Amino acid sequence: MNNVNNVKQIKDLTGQKFGRLVVIEQAESSRSLNGKNRIRWRCQCDCGNDTTVIGSNLISGSIKSCGCFRREHMSKKQFKNLIGQKFGRLTVLEFVKIDSGHAVWKCLCNCGNKLNVLSNNLRNGNTKSCGCLRHKDLQNQKFGRLTALESIGTDKWGGVIWKCLCECGKYTTVVGHYLTDGNTTSCGCWWRETHSGENHHNWKGGITSLASQIRHSIESKLWRKQVFERDSYTCQHCHQVGGNLIAHHLNLFSDIMKEHNITTLEEAIQCEALWSTNNGITLCIECHEREHQRLKAIAKTSNQFSI
Repeated sequence: MNNVNNVKQIKDLTGQKFGRLVVIEQAESSRSLNGKNRIRWRCQCDCGNDTTVIGSNLISGSIKSCGCFRREHMSKKQFKNLIGQKFGRLTVLEFVKIDSGHAVWKCLCNCGNKLNVLSNNLRNGNTKSCGCLRHKDLQNQKFGRLTALESIGTDKWGGVIWKCLCECGKYTTVVGHYLTDGNTTSCGCWWRETHSGENHHNWKGGITSLASQIRHSIESKLWRKQVFERDSYTCQHCHQVGGNLIAHHLNLFSDIMKEHNITTLEEAIQCEALWSTNNGITLCIECHEREHQRLKAIAKTSNQFSI
């Protein structure tokens, strides 16, 4: 008998979908403990991750995702079900997602507005309404260089967003409590005035530094835009929406320059570490300043211990 007839035909799964997985191509096979050959397939999950799965597990339905489904399910289980419960003027309607380890719930306010709220903000009473409950009338009041003109809605955390006019003539939007507690006092012009030119720590008598050339390059502008879009133009520390935002390097810009010994603009453009969006985070000007102060304090403490 022809040996070819003894070879079991492999069913082509390319293009088929099993749960959240779409089969892309056949991958390298492996052998089980009993010596049987196991056909593996490279798949792409709905969440965007790639994974390789044994064909029989796909067909039987024992594996339906890269693992994201199980993680989501386990994350939901670890949080107490709040559906139907009321917190202040908010009634919890449904579970939305897990955000940075916190459960997010869709809520209905007594005034009819719907919004998403973190579970801990519901439980500790930080968020009791869509913003209507703590909607202080700030219209025409002045905070630093900013004059509040009108409320234009709420952010996803329930804070009231105010359109403001700065003394410099620019308009900006600020969440109300950042005005009243003094965290935001200008459109960003005050920070630029006190951190640019002769006031900047890198001032070199007016000579444009390499760092400045890099930060004003097309690559840098594209990187900032990608970071802002991924973070929905929202400060990832205080959740301020819009206004003057900064794309901050988690692995500091200066450290990357030193690590890769970058001495020219061309070298910077070719350095992938500078332009990875995974190394970026959106911060407002005030949170960006506080983050640098925090890093300076850590560096100072480290130097003290190293002496």
